[in-house]
Order: sequence, then C-alpha cells, then structure tokens
Amino acid sequence: MSLSEEDIINILKESNLPGDIVGIGDDCAVIPKNKNISWLISNDALAEDVHFSLNTITAYELGIKSVKVNASDIAAMGATPKFIFVACAIPQNIDNSFIKNLIDGIKQQCKNYNIYLLGGDTTASKSKLFISITIMGESESKKIKYRSSAKIGDYICITGNPGLSAAGLDLVSNKIMRKEKEENDLIQSHISPYIYINESNFLANFSEVKAMIDCSDGLNRDLTRICEQSNCSANINLEKIPVDKNLLKVCQKNNSDLNRYLLSGGEDYYLIFTINSNFYEKISKEYLSKFNKKFYKIGEIVKKKGKLISYFQNEIEYKNPYEDFDHFRNFVA
Repeated sequence: MSLSEEDIINILKESNLPGDIVGIGDDCAVIPKNKNISWLISNDALAEDVHFSLNTITAYELGIKSVKVNASDIAAMGATPKFIFVACAIPQNIDNSFIKNLIDGIKQQCKNYNIYLLGGDTTASKSKLFISITIMGESESKKIKYRSSAKIGDYICITGNPGLSAAGLDLVSNKIMRKEKEENDLIQSHISPYIYINESNFLANFSEVKAMIDCSDGLNRDLTRICEQSNCSANINLEKIPVDKNLLKVCQKNNSDLNRYLLSGGEDYYLIFTINSNFYEKISKEYLSKFNKKFYKIGEIVKKKGKLISYFQNEIEYKNPYEDFDHFRNFVA
C-alpha cells in the first residue's frame, strides 16, 4: 500500500463540522458538553503483528497496554479519561483463558485510571487478533491543549526519554536474549509504557502552556504535526534531548545510531509541549516540586521556514536521515 498513515487521515478529514466541534487533526475530537466543559473522544486500534506479537506479550499485558495507549490520547490534550468501549476481533486459535486474561488486564488498567468500561463489541477474525478502543475524556474547555496553539518564541519541552519503546521493539523483533537488565527495561517500556495523565492535567492548568501532543509516532513526526497545525517551524538542540542510560548502553553494545531512536522511535507516549518562554522557569519549578522529576527544554518555536524542523548538534546543523515511524511500514513481526 502506497498511502501513509498521514495520507489516510487527510482523506478522512471533514471540513463541514459545526464551529464548536473539533474533528480530525488533533489527538481527540472535542465536543462541547455545556458552556464550560467539553467531551474529548478518540479511538485507537491495536493489530496483531503490527502493534504487538503474541510471542512477546501476555494477554494481561496486552489488555493493560490497550487501555494505556488510548488514555494517552486524552492526556495529550490535557484532559482526564472517563469511559471506554472495547471492540475485539478474535481468531479461533485464541483460547478462553487468553480472552479472560486480556479482559482482566483491560479492567485492571481501567481501575488504575478510574475509567469506566461501558460496553463494546466482539466478532470473529480469520487469523489475527484485533483490539479497538473508543475512549471518552472530560476537561474544562479553556484548559484543552491543541496542536495548533504554538507561538513563535515558545520553548519546546518533553516530559520523558525518547526511543525506549522503539529499542524495546527492536530487541523483541530481533529475538535478542533478555539477559541484561537494560534490555529487559527497554522491552518493558515497549510492553507497558508510562502514560503522563497526571502530568498533562497539571500542565493544562497553565495558559502559558500552549500546544501539546503525545509522542506516539516519534519526536520528529509528532513535533512536525505541531508545526504544521501552528504554521511555524522548530529548532531542536540534540544535546538537550534526554538520553536514557539503558538505551545508550544497548546502542553502544549493538553499534546502533542513538539518534534514530531519539528522533524517529514511536510509541513512547511522553508529552511534547510548547511553553511561553517567560514562564518556563516558574512552571518547571512547580512541576519538579509536584512530581519530583523535571521536564526537558529541547528547542524553540521559530517563524515558519522551508524546513519545519531543524536539528543542531553543538550549534552545527544536523540532517536527520531517518524516516518517521509509520504503522504501515513498522511491523512487529
């Protein structure tokens, strides 16, 4: 198939929505509930041998991850997840115990996030397992963070370490033995990523935090989405991107290029956001005090130019040679 994920999204976009409804183009659709509150709605699918392999993840872990990745879409806009609907297409080779454990994982993660499971659907599949979750969240309308709100001069910040899930996926796909702690930790980052719900709710309290997105498709791709929707460009300092020590060890051991993971690795789900530079120190200190960890300033929003994202290594421009993560190209199996 020659169409990319982005191509299909653009084909689906509806331009005739009522003015108070936000449709395709952000992490969630936004529908006003009343004068002050809005519903946020999103859907994410997980397909066997595209997003997961049954050889490397348990049914319980898969249930947990399916809720997590959907909750991240709600968190990406500063909202709180509330309800989910689950649909599954199940092949005949899946036994009853697997289905029970999958449901147990879904229910447990719903409990962890105070999400209510309201319904869904099941059907048969000829060969592969398919899970689709529709999630609803809620937020004060004025606190919702959109991709289109970045301003020139904003600092670009991230809440976590890039590349962990992609490295874990490579370890799983290449069937490298899980002997070293750093390898196991990276694989766990792929199987059960951390979702920044509390952090996003905190950041949503500040009007000085402008645009926000979760990193599902890699730093380069998701920051590009902010730039496209905000009609701006970005300058990124590679030396400012936080590097996880386990990722660094694995890259050194396997002679892998660290920047490929940092810039193009998908499914980490940390938050990418822009912040008014005058309020960076204040908000970063409050964030550190509340969560006992910091977020990282990695660059700046600049006036739109030919290249949406420019990378610099010690003030020397770096040309990113890597393709972005795409679900139609990046397979687990």
